[in-house]
Amino acid sequence: GVMLLRHDTDSFQSLQSQSLPLGLVSDFQFQETEIAVKAQDLLVVPSDGVFEAFSAKHQAFGLKQLERAILQRRHLPCAEIIQGVFAEVRQFMGAHPQTDDWTLVCLRAIHVSV
Repeated sequence: GVMLLRHDTDSFQSLQSQSLPLGLVSDFQFQETEIAVKAQDLLVVPSDGVFEAFSAKHQAFGLKQLERAILQRRHLPCAEIIQGVFAEVRQFMGAHPQTDDWTLVCLRAIHVSV
């Protein structure tokens, strides 16, 4: 799902969707939703391969650990957040092979006009 990290509270808001994942069906009509964001809020869209990455002990990285990894890097530029999260997932996995793709989109609201 889509994760919104609110800058003023350092808390995540999950933006759940009932739609199919992007790219699954070429002619699907998606529902539009509007959300209010403030300057410095982060919108993060991970693929399931990121939080479903497994360690050698067969433990998943998980959404809570992904949130923590993003929160620790929230003041960095988006590119560095992504690099840091991927490095943390790789370290978590150890010698366990990567079995799914990793995609992490990060957008920061710089200036919000009303």
